[in-house]
Amino acid sequence: MDIRKMNDDQFFDALQFISKTHRTLHNTRRDFEWKIFITTLTFYVLTVAAKLAGDLKFPVTNNAKTTVWILAIIVAVLSCIYLWLMHRANDVNKSIAELAENNLMECSGVTGFIKNQSNVTKTKKRILGINWSFCWQFIIIFSFAIVGSIILTYG
Repeated sequence: MDIRKMNDDQFFDALQFISKTHRTLHNTRRDFEWKIFITTLTFYVLTVAAKLAGDLKFPVTNNAKTTVWILAIIVAVLSCIYLWLMHRANDVNKSIAELAENNLMECSGVTGFIKNQSNVTKTKKRILGINWSFCWQFIIIFSFAIVGSIILTYG
């Protein structure tokens, strides 16, 4: 449907649909993001628990230790890449939803609120241009990977 031929009710419905769709995608992806984060940490905790329980025996060769380190880093890197992509997609969905909501408020005559409120997506805390929550996830995942590898190879 051509936007120029839409009446006001259809325009409001379209903006509400856009907002709800992108908020739902954002919330669904955010829930999945935490599942990935917790699963990655659980992987490292369970491998260390198996080693400390005595059920897991590693060869003491340097090749085996190197393999453990490489696998731990690969899991951490892949998890972080996936989380970073999810954060970028979340930013896009949130921005689109906020734009639709701002247009709804503008069309409803609520313009003072929009002028006084800064764009939340652009002003949220970032470290070197990266979402701060991703930075914490990155630090925690790599800390678990390094400590887990140390315990597995030298513990």
